[in-house]
Amino acid sequence: MDILREWDARSLQTFLCEVDSETLIHFLWYMKSGQLLCRVLQNMSQRAAEMVFDDLENTWSGKDPDHAHAFDAEKGRLAISRVMDIVERLIAEGHIPNDLAHRLPTSSPPVLHPLGEGSVKKPLRDFPMVE
Repeated sequence: MDILREWDARSLQTFLCEVDSETLIHFLWYMKSGQLLCRVLQNMSQRAAEMVFDDLENTWSGKDPDHAHAFDAEKGRLAISRVMDIVERLIAEGHIPNDLAHRLPTSSPPVLHPLGEGSVKKPLRDFPMVE
């Protein structure tokens, strides 16, 4: 979901106000992108970022989405679906720009998460925190 990386800070913060923390945690784990994780954490208050980071580490540390049990992988796929619904709604309501709307995926999330640039290959504790 490169679209989240390309939004301005205000749009990303609007999105973060709409998504529940459990969905965000599962989404960030399943996407497995250090770049996305850093971008999200940088657009939160330090306290919120620390809580999300700790929840992410406590819930998913040591668990690779590529080799997750079906139950855990389903949580990630569901989170992607929820995130897409929120993004589409925010665009439709005019709360965030629709100039990137054409980049939204048009099909269901894949069975295995997309491994892209910035894939997490190190423990979550190694990512810089927001100061």
